[in-house]
Amino acid sequence: MPFSDDVSLGPIEKFSAHLMLVDIFSGPQRFRFNRLGENIIGKLSNDLTGQFADEIKPAEPLNYFIAQASATIEAGAPTLYSAARGKSRGSGYSRLLLPAWGNGRIDLLLGAVI
Repeated sequence: MPFSDDVSLGPIEKFSAHLMLVDIFSGPQRFRFNRLGENIIGKLSNDLTGQFADEIKPAEPLNYFIAQASATIEAGAPTLYSAARGKSRGSGYSRLLLPAWGNGRIDLLLGAVI
């Protein structure tokens, strides 16, 4: 598992429109959107940077985000959420969350939405 201090979006800049960084707070566990790529913001029609996941109305591409983020922390491993394509499900997308270690715990998630 990488250290959160080592996470740098520079080497993967060409993918930055699809990436997100999420800060993790404990006691109680909460997730704050530190950075959202342009494509994610475009799908949401709103820039949620700086907001907590439990303060927003879940919408594509952040459906079931809190559940996935919690599972990522519990597993200490990457998780993948995939929304089906279809008339009732919208356009469909996949979201990958990768945990990063810092301050003696998992304190950052690096995410990608495609």
